[in-house]
Amino acid sequence: MMKCLVAYLRKRKGIITLEKTKGYSGVEGNEGADAVADEEVHRPNPDPSINLEIPAVLNVQGAKLAAVSQAMIYKGMIESLETPQRRGMETNLDMTRWVVKALNNKASTDHRIWLSLRDKAMRGEIRAFVWKAMHNAYKIGRYWSRLAAPQN
Repeated sequence: MMKCLVAYLRKRKGIITLEKTKGYSGVEGNEGADAVADEEVHRPNPDPSINLEIPAVLNVQGAKLAAVSQAMIYKGMIESLETPQRRGMETNLDMTRWVVKALNNKASTDHRIWLSLRDKAMRGEIRAFVWKAMHNAYKIGRYWSRLAAPQN
């Protein structure tokens, strides 16, 4: 309801001045507005003649540029990107899920696994090693079996 009110206030062309009035101060307009609002709130069926639709032009979504920082915008952009799923990483992630389930009797989500790789409880070197191992960054295992045998 507030969003609708703000939209219709924005629709007006002139300057709008809002003034805070102390409640129950005996101001005639304020007392009348309180009575009408109370009556509408306690009405069993809302009045169908009241249009609460917001015109598309006034239905503003998103953040105000004056209220956000470059870091907040960048973080939002990064979160909205889809990360590509590589086969080796997907295999390692699947193995990790199975091991976690075997140890804890609870299934873990991919998101939780990635968050745990950034957990400060592990030393930085260990976190880096596990992250690289998850992404097949080390030249171990299948990396060497895929290379052709050297010709003498």
